[in-house]
Order: sequence, then structure tokens, then C-alpha cells
Amino acid sequence: MQQLFLAIGICFILLSNLPLYAGPAGAEGNNAAEEILTSWTTPEKGAKLILIGIVVDRKGMQPMEGVRVELSEIKNPAAAQTFLTKQDGNFYFKLESDKEYALSAFGKNGNKEDYKAISTVNKSSSDILRAILQVEPTPTPAIASFEVKEAPKTASANYSLLFKVQFGAFKQAISSKSAFYTKAGEMFTIETENGTNGYVRYLVGNFADLSKAKEAKKQLEDKGYSRVFIVPYYKGQRISNLSPEDAQKKYAYK
Repeated sequence: MQQLFLAIGICFILLSNLPLYAGPAGAEGNNAAEEILTSWTTPEKGAKLILIGIVVDRKGMQPMEGVRVELSEIKNPAAAQTFLTKQDGNFYFKLESDKEYALSAFGKNGNKEDYKAISTVNKSSSDILRAILQVEPTPTPAIASFEVKEAPKTASANYSLLFKVQFGAFKQAISSKSAFYTKAGEMFTIETENGTNGYVRYLVGNFADLSKAKEAKKQLEDKGYSRVFIVPYYKGQRISNLSPEDAQKKYAYK
């Protein structure tokens, strides 16, 4: 019961604070309101009837922006007026005397969420009618939650240890247009390095996964390269005294 009285009190405060016309503030706003009232005088009986109101959300009683409000004559529903609320939630309509109106508010999904009957029967003089419409608040988009799982420990978990595939070494550099070079270059990016013995080494790949390096080795062998082997590198340094498998055991998780 206390919540009901609280809601009624809030509605009364909102209605009592509604502006006569949602136009500019100050003297210019008052002049604009007078012009609107004058232009809305009904020719039949000279009445100035205006409906002003506000759309609020049902839970927090806060003004709602972007709500479509519709006013239609009950006997002539096709003659409807519509208003899209702005940030202050206000709406206003011109009325005619001796009419029965249906006032509706439509939610974001297009469904009718509130309805009130408005009557101007026996209201032939200037009058201002007020109304409060309530709609469901716009739901806050849910933030997706993700469970972060630790990646399984594999050789690729440590990129300090890499495997290259060497497929040639020559006393002098060979031409990049030679068949030996281009045949491997069609499959991989080739890199060279100078060995301590003065030979130029030709290698492909920077594989964190030893199994991928073995696949590349087989591809080169299938292309006719006979002296192909895998070389481990740890933190950029060539490890010549360990096999790829032993290097993986020693350095993979350091």
C-alpha cells in the first residue's frame, strides 16, 4: 500500500511540473506557447483544449525517450495523431470539444503498453488535460560472460623454442632463380643464414609445433630434396648438439 501511495505521489509531482509547451525556455518559450494555444482554438465553439502528458517507465518512474504516443478518436480511429517523446518524455496533442479519445503508448517492440480514455464532453471552454503513461523500461543489453580456460601445454605454448627445416647448404649463395631455390620457394618462404664453417644455409619455417616441422620436411623430400633435416632454435640461437625431440624435452616449457 505504501508503494502505491508513493507511485501516486511521484505521478502527481511529474504532472504538476509538466511544461505547458515543450518549447524554448524563458519569454520566447511563453510566447511560443501562446501562439500554439491561439492556433489550436477550435472554430466550432472557440475552445482551447490541449492534452499534455509524460511517458515514464513503470519501475523507476523516469521519463522515457523515443516512445510513440498515439491519440485517436474512439468513433473515428483512422483520424489519429502521433507523437514521439524526446528526452524529457513529454507529449502534447490538440483536442476538440465533445469528443471521446483513446490515448495509447507503444513500447520499443511496437506493442501497446498503456491506454487511457480521454473525454472532452462538456468541455467547451479553455482547458488543459493531463495524463501519465507508463511503459516497460528499455532492457539493458546483457553482457556475455566467457569462461577462460588454460590452454593445454604443447610444444607451441613456448615460442622461445622454434623449429626450422634446413634443405641445403652451399659454399656460395645460389641464384634465387635456380630450380633448387624456386621449387622450395613455391611452398615456403626461404631464409638464409651464414654458418660458422662459411657455408650458406637454406631453411624454411619457424614452427613452434614439431609435428608441423616434420610435415614440412616430408613435403620437401617429396619434391626431391635429399638432405633435409629439422634444426631446433632456442631464443633465436641454433641448437646443433640436440635432436629436435631432445630440445623439446629440455626447452619446451621454460
